[in-house]
Amino acid sequence: MEDILSPKNFRAVAKAVKVLGGYNGVSYEIPSLVLKTGNNLKALCDIAMAERFKKICEAEWNAEISAGAITTLNEAKWNKATVLPSSEDVQKITDYLSEQTKYYRDKLTAATGSQSVKEVWGNLCQITLTSVIIFNRRRSGEVSKLLVETFTNRDVSPPNAHVLASLSSTEKELLKYFTRIETRGKRGGKVPILLSPMTCDVMELLVTKREIVGLDDNPYFFANPNGAKRLYYRATDTLRACADQADVSNPESLQSTRMRKHVATTCQILNLKDNDMANLAQYMGHDIPGTIAKYRGKNLEEIDINPEEITGHLTEEEDSSSDGDDVSQHGSPNLVGSENMERNTIHPGSHVESSAEKNKKQCENEASEVRKKPVGQKVPWTEAEEAAIDSHFMSHIRKNKTVTKAEAERCLANEKALSKRNWRLLKWHVKSRAIAYERKVKKKIVEDV
Repeated sequence: MEDILSPKNFRAVAKAVKVLGGYNGVSYEIPSLVLKTGNNLKALCDIAMAERFKKICEAEWNAEISAGAITTLNEAKWNKATVLPSSEDVQKITDYLSEQTKYYRDKLTAATGSQSVKEVWGNLCQITLTSVIIFNRRRSGEVSKLLVETFTNRDVSPPNAHVLASLSSTEKELLKYFTRIETRGKRGGKVPILLSPMTCDVMELLVTKREIVGLDDNPYFFANPNGAKRLYYRATDTLRACADQADVSNPESLQSTRMRKHVATTCQILNLKDNDMANLAQYMGHDIPGTIAKYRGKNLEEIDINPEEITGHLTEEEDSSSDGDDVSQHGSPNLVGSENMERNTIHPGSHVESSAEKNKKQCENEASEVRKKPVGQKVPWTEAEEAAIDSHFMSHIRKNKTVTKAEAERCLANEKALSKRNWRLLKWHVKSRAIAYERKVKKKIVEDV
């Protein structure tokens, strides 16, 4: 060790580490091994009190070794395909877990012998662990290490009256439906876990049977009763096993990290406001809005809703709320999702104008032009006009996409039924229908939860 940590041998040590990492003059074959070796050498310097060698490492190791290894690791991530779970796989494993939960719940309730109870308890415990992770999109370690006292001491007191008065009717119903517990998250912060009534009942059953299973001294809720070295079940193992048994098309995609990325990738279609994004980011365990929740991994086009039921003819009151009159009264149209979401990393001090900001400026300019003109009498939209709009802009309505001037003018030129309309009225009417569609979709999502 003394020879290795001798200052005169620093170059020889650096060369040996390069050979160990498979350096070819440009990149490393095993960059992670190179970085770990560097950390181990610095630890050895502290043990052997080789201060001179340590000072040389601090001065030259980064440029000589670490920088190239980090570059190799970063470049390996470029253009790498991200495997995300499909909506069909998520639905398959959700249905499987629901069936297995009911089966093992009934079996555990009827079980009598201690050995039988122990086996069934372990199966139900693993199924419940996986269900909680998939429903909440939590990190696997956060749920695996949930303590029994965290669940048993959960807050069941009624909410503050003033807070309750500020909630909408939908939020009040959700508050009654879900049970909320808080556990330790990343970097010691607390993260919430929502439990459905069925999951809460199953967890209560698991608690009542812990004494029979022999887990009185185990503090973890999802305890392993088989006497293994690990006191609790690993969520990664249970998630992998359930994915295999559910016969999904791509079991490897159903991992907690990839499912969280799946949330971040597919949820942006909801165009949440800044405060909603912040609340959801806090729920997901982030310091900033890094992820946004999505309903069962589906986008608006994949949710089974009859478009005619939702986007049929708007009433005059609904139509007036988003048409040209609204622009003249309030100064700018009330567009859902006009808030700018942070979708890319921006370096400090720089500013990149997003598509949302460009769209907002365009809408403000167009609204300014509308305000200069006197507001005429509103003419209801006829069935023929609505049919013409459906044929051209149904995708815009489903995706809450703003119609451009060119698209509107092209539609007016091809549809005689819209000859009495101008492009601005057509644009805002399509937008009002898109807003109504999105509201109904969100309402259906809440009702189905």
